[in-house]
Amino acid sequence: EFSLCFSRSNEAERDGTGAGAMTLGGVDPRLHMSPMVFAKNVKASGFYAVHLKAVYLRDGGGLSAQTTQDDMGKMHKLGLSEAQLNRGNVIVDSGTTDTYFSSALSGPFNTVWKELTGTTYSHNPVSLTDEQIAALPTIILVLSGMDGDPVGDEPIGEPEDVPNYAGNTDLSDNPRDVVIAIPAAHYMEYDPDTKKYVPRFYTQESNVSILGANAMMGHDIFFDVARGRVGFAESNCDYASLISSEGGSISKPPVQTVSTNIDVPGKVPEEQEEAKVG
Repeated sequence: EFSLCFSRSNEAERDGTGAGAMTLGGVDPRLHMSPMVFAKNVKASGFYAVHLKAVYLRDGGGLSAQTTQDDMGKMHKLGLSEAQLNRGNVIVDSGTTDTYFSSALSGPFNTVWKELTGTTYSHNPVSLTDEQIAALPTIILVLSGMDGDPVGDEPIGEPEDVPNYAGNTDLSDNPRDVVIAIPAAHYMEYDPDTKKYVPRFYTQESNVSILGANAMMGHDIFFDVARGRVGFAESNCDYASLISSEGGSISKPPVQTVSTNIDVPGKVPEEQEEAKVG
């Protein structure tokens, strides 16, 4: 088991650019800005895959997935069935830089995008201010939550009080379905040479969808193989600042780092180690 927490810098430094953190053996909750919630990993082996229940575009942008029923007026659902959304598999893959969805999304996505922005969605470079980026629609994904007996590290409280659960909103009929946000700051890639942005969210795949690194960005994502689940917690993934503020070392985890290791029959205990990515 391990977790990945990706951040982004628009400028690359010659001596290296921080890109977040990797935690081996569990998660480091000090990185979390919201409780970790768990989606079901629908593949027993190979790639990690989730079940997509709905896709929305949220008018006005926003970084967090937290949604109340009062927010539903800003949520524009792409009218696709779960069968269409999950054609092939929906894979969570850190090795893929961008995010790719089935071509079934292309028509509904382009239509809603134009309604909200007044522009045609394309992958042509465009000049935008920070304010314009912040105002672009946020892509909201609803994933099937983990079912079965509780493990013991799930969020405490009612689903409507947990930011990344669907709760009592119309996002999903299951209050414990997982909601994640992909803001424009993540799906729009800045080119410092041209000083323009290029959308890196694609809707052209024939039989698979891939949540790549830009969809994972802004989350600490826990790949829990033994329990068949994928955990999501919102985070700025700024591990270097965390260590600096606590006076620790990146190469030697502080004693407060928490492992989510819980006894699993036949599982050999793992020693947790954390390292800077980038």
